[in-house]
Amino acid sequence: MCEVRLFRCCLVALLLVLGPPAFAQTPGGQTPARDGQCDLLKAEGVTKGLYGLCVALCEAQGYSGGVPMRQSHKSILANYNKLKKDNDPEMPCAASSTPGPAPVPPPVVHSCPCWTAAEADAVDGVLSDGSTAVGWPAPTSNVTACSASLDNPYIQETDNAVSPNEVSYIQVVDITSTFSSLHQCKYKKLVPGQPIGNVLLSVEFGTLTAEQLASCKDDVLARQQALNVCQP
Repeated sequence: MCEVRLFRCCLVALLLVLGPPAFAQTPGGQTPARDGQCDLLKAEGVTKGLYGLCVALCEAQGYSGGVPMRQSHKSILANYNKLKKDNDPEMPCAASSTPGPAPVPPPVVHSCPCWTAAEADAVDGVLSDGSTAVGWPAPTSNVTACSASLDNPYIQETDNAVSPNEVSYIQVVDITSTFSSLHQCKYKKLVPGQPIGNVLLSVEFGTLTAEQLASCKDDVLARQQALNVCQP
């Protein structure tokens, strides 16, 4: 009886020294991934061999996504991806480490080559001497100041509706008909004592693309709205 009691006392003392049992850990100090996460690779139709590679990485080595991979991890994953078919699952424990599809770049914004933003901003109904251009303000369609026609939208400022001495405008012509087709953008600046601006680009001449023409038209219509000209 004494011997049994002595054995029990020694066992309790040994447990106190060793402490509670620790969870199994990987060589890197991480808790291994859960067993069974590779079971989906046993399903019918999944490429043979993927299950074994998954067990090697996810269960035997205890890898989990989101942490750096050792070279051995990378080798197993590379073999998995090499063997994997398009309809097979991604490596379960490394799905977050597999590069996703390349991001789709945003659409290219085509600018109007006929005028710069500063040149278009200056066509605001105010002449070089600070006076108001003819037909301004033009809250509705006014052929002197602007046109919102989709065939011929423009914004113009001039000091004389009959024979202007000063005129500036941005304009798009976008006409397609049985009799004629004309697709172009125009910028003109004629102010006494200042450099003349005169730009004409055309799809027909090959100096303007359809995308650029559309951007020019959008720019004119957006500026009309911002200036509150040619608005219903």
